[in-house]
Amino acid sequence: MENLIRLDLARNKLNGPIPHSMANLTKLEKLYLFENQLSGPVPSEIGGMENLIDLELYGNILNGPIPHSLANLSKLELLYLYDNQLSSPVPSAIGDMENLVDLRLSLNKLNGPIPVSLANSSKLEVLNLCENKLSGSLPQKICQGSIQYLSVLNNSLMGSIPDFRNCTSLRRVRLGINLFVGNIADNLLCIHIFITLI
Repeated sequence: MENLIRLDLARNKLNGPIPHSMANLTKLEKLYLFENQLSGPVPSEIGGMENLIDLELYGNILNGPIPHSLANLSKLELLYLYDNQLSSPVPSAIGDMENLVDLRLSLNKLNGPIPVSLANSSKLEVLNLCENKLSGSLPQKICQGSIQYLSVLNNSLMGSIPDFRNCTSLRRVRLGINLFVGNIADNLLCIHIFITLI
């Protein structure tokens, strides 16, 4: 199977850990293991699968940290780890993934601040961090670049809401169920943005 470029085992009843040996599929471009009953950590060896474009592990019971090695996947465009039990800070190195378009980490137990480095992902269009345990402030430059959808719903974020007036690509924002303070400023009333505060 050394020439395999797509592996789809999604929507089964597979259980147990993701085999570390899966990283031997070095030509793999798309890996779909979502909606199973897989458990244990995300193998750090996946970060060596340099041809991956699409990695979808959502809807399992994976736990532990998000491996920093995933930032080595320079071709990756879609990273779906949502609806698991991951419980680490979001690795700041993810912001260095230059081809990442869609990042979905919602419905986990991720903690700590939102990395400012995510603003460096110039191609990022979707950033979904909702329903975690993230804290600190929402980075002021989080929506620069190409982000169209931003959700931080249901975390423990605090401070003021960033100025969205220069976020020309942004179309939808979900900020509800956090600890934001201050006035609803004019920067929230840009006509090209749909904002959900509750």
